[in-house]
Amino acid sequence: FVSSGRTSLNRVNKVKSCMIKSTALKRESPYKQIIPTNMPGEKGHIFIGADEATWGKEGTGWVTYDPEFECTGGSTDPADKVCPYKLKESDTLGLSTTGWDDRLLHLNIASFRDPLCPRTLKYLFTKAKRPFSIRVRILQQNIPSEDKDCLEEYCNMMAQLRSETGGGDTSKGGPAGDDCPHRNQVFIHQVHATEAAGPTFARGLIGKDMHVAYV
Repeated sequence: FVSSGRTSLNRVNKVKSCMIKSTALKRESPYKQIIPTNMPGEKGHIFIGADEATWGKEGTGWVTYDPEFECTGGSTDPADKVCPYKLKESDTLGLSTTGWDDRLLHLNIASFRDPLCPRTLKYLFTKAKRPFSIRVRILQQNIPSEDKDCLEEYCNMMAQLRSETGGGDTSKGGPAGDDCPHRNQVFIHQVHATEAAGPTFARGLIGKDMHVAYV
């Protein structure tokens, strides 16, 4: 899920003030760690923290990533082995467990009066390797008389890009004659901003929409 919304000018100024003070102090974050060059591990490494006072030396620093531990949690009982990164046959809906054929990438966005929502859609589709495999659901919490519609403004941006590039694939705004590429891959659930009740409420509604659509 992605949650987005407006940031007040006062909050921005406070953040800038904090950044200036932090720079003036010239302090380095205790969490800015560099992976030791001599550390083994073909699967990568994980930084688990710097708080030695709480967790001790063994519970901090860098550790070698072990995908097998992610499956077992350290248990030696085969019945406990469940690998979250491996797709089970029962979850494939008849598709192959590998490859991109017939697979979709779903993105849910809970947006509250966010002027950057259209740009998010533009970047999402124009920078994607497989834009036709993307499905987007947006819970748009706007005041229609004051805020721009996310999908409509995205379409305007794509038209502008198309006029600048001459059109073509999605990265160039789509082919000439297509008024809004990938429009049918975006679902908008409209809620008036005065009826919004926070990100959990928004995610719950959009989750219900997905359940109705696919279950």
